[in-house]
Amino acid sequence: MKSYGSFLRQLDAIFQRDDVRGIWGAELDGEIAWHLGKAFATFIATYQPDTASRPRVVVGRDMREGSPTLAGQLIEGIQAGGADIEYLGMCGSELIYYVTG
Repeated sequence: MKSYGSFLRQLDAIFQRDDVRGIWGAELDGEIAWHLGKAFATFIATYQPDTASRPRVVVGRDMREGSPTLAGQLIEGIQAGGADIEYLGMCGSELIYYVTG
């Protein structure tokens, strides 16, 4: 487990204006992915208009070496935050746009 200070520095390095980007294993790892997933799911559950159902999050990944681990940890974090998952596996961004559109 990282210290809180190093965790915040890592977040500063990977958050961009429109997305999250980082070098796998150096700036971005499974622990960060889990925490991002949990935070995102907790946030959307708070603002879910229909409190009788759980929010649903769509997750897809690319073909890079760390993507299976990254997606797996992200999914575990999302589920820990109280959301259901629609996992598309390896896919292009256009499929995610289609499924969520």
